[in-house]
Parts: sequence; structure tokens; C-alpha cells
Amino acid sequence: MNTHFITTTDLFEIAYLLTVYNFSVENVQVIPQNKGEICQFTITGDERLTKAQLEYFNNEGMVKVLDFRRSLHKVNTLIGMAKKNYKQELKASKQSDHLQSKWSDKGGNQ
Repeated sequence: MNTHFITTTDLFEIAYLLTVYNFSVENVQVIPQNKGEICQFTITGDERLTKAQLEYFNNEGMVKVLDFRRSLHKVNTLIGMAKKNYKQELKASKQSDHLQSKWSDKGGNQ
């Protein structure tokens, strides 16, 4: 069995794929955009993944509302965690750059 993957920023598409086919979230990447961030999800699954995506885009997918709601909550939780980690890494990177700048301003690289 080959592993297939898709990337998407559509929260409802992700929740649909998790609800109906129980595919896996492989990665969540935070991407800066304008004055905020968006999250791009990488979803992995078997050969049904492309079919499931087409069902979603063609309005052919059916879900149980409570199961979909749970999946959407999971997606929102993953977004919150990813953005929190992203902001912490960004802050640490800025602090590191600031310290390196101070060090080189004092002649520390000689």
C-alpha cells in the first residue's frame, strides 16, 4: 500500500478527511501572511485520499455532524498549538539574532 498525501489550508476539508476516512495529520506548517498567519496541513492516507478530496470538492461527502464537530475541534486545537510553537520559535530566533548582533557590535567575532 502506497502512502498518499495532500496539503491544504481548508479547515473544513481537513475535518471531513479526518471524520469520514480517519486519515492522519502528518504536519502543520504556519505560514506568515499579511499581518497574520495561516496553517497548511499535510494529510496522509491510502489510495482513497484523492477520491475523498474529490468527494469533498464535488459536494458529495456525507458526515455525522457530531463526529465532524469533534474533528473540527481537533483541527482548531492543532492550529492553536502550531501557532503557539511558531511564535515561540520566532521570539527565540529574534532574541538569538539580537544577542549575536550585540556580540558582533562589541567586537566579539575577532
